[in-house]
Amino acid sequence: MNRLTAVLVACVFAFGIAAQADFVNIDFDEQEYVAGQLPPQPWLQEYNGTHHSIEAEVGYEGTQGLVITSEENWAGVTYVFPTPLTSDMGAVKISVLVNPAIPESVVNFGSYGGIQLGRGEQRYGTATYLGLIFRIVNGIKGVYGPGSWYGTDLGLTWSPRHWYELTFEVSQDWQNITISVRPIGGQAVSGTFAWDGGEISRLWAIRPNNDSAIYDNIIVTVESQNPTGDLTGDGSVNLADAAVVAQWWIAACDAANNWCEGADLNQDGTVAIEDLLIMAQDWLLG
Repeated sequence: MNRLTAVLVACVFAFGIAAQADFVNIDFDEQEYVAGQLPPQPWLQEYNGTHHSIEAEVGYEGTQGLVITSEENWAGVTYVFPTPLTSDMGAVKISVLVNPAIPESVVNFGSYGGIQLGRGEQRYGTATYLGLIFRIVNGIKGVYGPGSWYGTDLGLTWSPRHWYELTFEVSQDWQNITISVRPIGGQAVSGTFAWDGGEISRLWAIRPNNDSAIYDNIIVTVESQNPTGDLTGDGSVNLADAAVVAQWWIAACDAANNWCEGADLNQDGTVAIEDLLIMAQDWLLG
């Protein structure tokens, strides 16, 4: 077995371990999500409410989903990202499926589900966030983005017990977030809103004013500006970069040889499996 073959075998092992490292994917069907119970950490309720749970056959296409009832405390249910999303990650996309609640028969104002993203704690008034909420204003169902009082009407009339895909796309420079909502099987509407460039460490699933809202399929995709493992400078981490690692495999690395031309990604003095694990986090990214 030559050196390149050995490294490629190690790549398969490393990428199998770290293939999910660059995004979050929650469909509420993983083993830790148990029907009839509260979602596990890093989910939390800022007011310690218990009127939300994982339930079977309520999610998109009959899978498990997160159900939040109107009895939940106003802050809804919070997901704390294990690793905060930051501007050095480049463009970021967060998508969530939401099935808004059934409203009361007569209502002048109310919220029936939605998503907010940001940081801090709403409980203590320290949160900075943008969001999208399914509202009823003067009896008319509308989807509202950030803005004063009711928010900015995005021009979509929603229906209860229908699935909608909410998408938040953070710009490459982290100065704007484009928020869109698309009824499954329909056309999306969107608006772009200013963001302060700060980290995004929390996602709030909003409680409804009546009945229950259902959430499913939370996906976060990160597009790094400069993939860590891009050793050839072609904008992507691929087999060409693995070949550079093979060239320097188990070699002695230091500042004099530019840490083996960058192949010693953790700069520990040698090129080994630990460097492949770092490369795997950005595999085919770019």
